[in-house]
Amino acid sequence: MNRTQRRLAERQAKHKTPVRHARAPHAQNRLLLLKNPQRLSDETLLDCRLKLHEHLYFLKQRHDAYDVHYFLHFLMAVRIMGILQEHPQLVQTASDAMQEIGNSESGERRFTKLTALVGLFDDEIGHTSATLLVECNNHAAACGQLTHISAIIGQADHVPDALRRLLSGDTLKAVAQDSGQSQSSLKAACIDLLFHLHAISWGSLNHPIPQTLTEARRHKGAYQTVLDRIKETASDAAGRVARFADLFGCALIDLESIARKAA
Repeated sequence: MNRTQRRLAERQAKHKTPVRHARAPHAQNRLLLLKNPQRLSDETLLDCRLKLHEHLYFLKQRHDAYDVHYFLHFLMAVRIMGILQEHPQLVQTASDAMQEIGNSESGERRFTKLTALVGLFDDEIGHTSATLLVECNNHAAACGQLTHISAIIGQADHVPDALRRLLSGDTLKAVAQDSGQSQSSLKAACIDLLFHLHAISWGSLNHPIPQTLTEARRHKGAYQTVLDRIKETASDAAGRVARFADLFGCALIDLESIARKAA
């Protein structure tokens, strides 16, 4: 679990934003987005600020999957905001903060960059276009889904089918024997897959990420559904990323590289 989160954080921190110059329509759309006078409501502002500081407090105490997921999403949103605002230092600081999160598994509890970003965001959110915040949040969510789907694609072909069987009640010994894998390696691969499936459907699952197959079986219907809809989810997320790129001339991920990996 933690190793998976570290790999995701490092992958996102090192990811280079595609070089793509904004044409006139993109520049105009960006300007309209940035200058939109609409602001978040006071209630929404308070909720955002409380969540930011609450998650930061708990992340500083322990490397928890929920807090890690929250901040990886937050930092992706900050990165795309920095790109739209042509603020390269903000983009770099967000990438550095992702690296801090990636290092936290080993016990390194220093979050200098992340803490600074939380403070900056707290100060600026009340003066920032609500439309910009929503667009960047939605883009980060779509990119996050595709990042996890890409990780699933990178797993061995036998893992999804093995997880289906294990969720349905087959024994680990039998499934491992049929797949030609050791029980320990197959179990680890399935737990890793469960982490990605959970992250893809984070908003619709109200239980913790399962740490064991027994825990996963209690919610087997939910994970079976996510597995069944993985292509549909990928298509929807890719469509949202493509729409954002068409409007604003940039995106956090390269859809073509993901398509090549899936081919």
